[in-house]
Amino acid sequence: MPDTVCDFLEWDTNFFGVRIARIKDDHLTAAQVSLIEDWASEEAIDCLYFFCNADDNESIVSAERMNCHLVDIRLEFEMKLPSSGAITAPTSGIRSFRPEDVPALMSLASTSHRGSRFYSDGRFPQETCDKLYARWIERSCMGYANQVLVAEFNGAPAGYISCHLHPDGEGSLGLLAVAEQARGQGLGGALMREGTRYLQENGCVHVNFIAQARNITALRIYEGLGFRMRGTKLCYHKWISRGTNQAAEQN
Repeated sequence: MPDTVCDFLEWDTNFFGVRIARIKDDHLTAAQVSLIEDWASEEAIDCLYFFCNADDNESIVSAERMNCHLVDIRLEFEMKLPSSGAITAPTSGIRSFRPEDVPALMSLASTSHRGSRFYSDGRFPQETCDKLYARWIERSCMGYANQVLVAEFNGAPAGYISCHLHPDGEGSLGLLAVAEQARGQGLGGALMREGTRYLQENGCVHVNFIAQARNITALRIYEGLGFRMRGTKLCYHKWISRGTNQAAEQN
């Protein structure tokens, strides 16, 4: 049964140097707890991810029974786009990334996502988490994302947003960051608008975006742009005792 509800995460495992898996479903029952723990022990899993709906009391109680640690509250936003007619006019200062931007974007990414679950976990070394997001934006520029848009400030890259096209008119906005020295200039909202416009121009009629609940200022911006919250996920990490300090030791 655990093989049907758990996924071994090869990329995460190779990057962090500890064996990582994920509970596939967003619902966890008391009957599954011991089976999953036995499977994790047999597979030498060090860290197990689990994401559940915030109103799913059975899953929350089961996660606590497994000694899972709450590391993030993820808010899911959405926006429905008209099939015709531009949702917003082009914004000056926002452009497609250029290959020569990548080093600057990687440097920005390495310091811009410290509110994420990997940092709040406390067991993944900060330097490794910094490298994770630098690698993430690099991969996005190399094709993981369909488009990466860049905001300039004083003639240099100072922000980015990744855009992803999915089947059936679905689109999503991924990594978003603005450099500290460029904040307060409206660049975050401009990137969101341009990202949304890019998705609409490429046939999307529905856009999704995920944000951390702790970033109140950003949440207000998203709502002001017309995004509406559609759900809340609680993000848990469970560390098996054999791997509690292994991430720090191997990185």
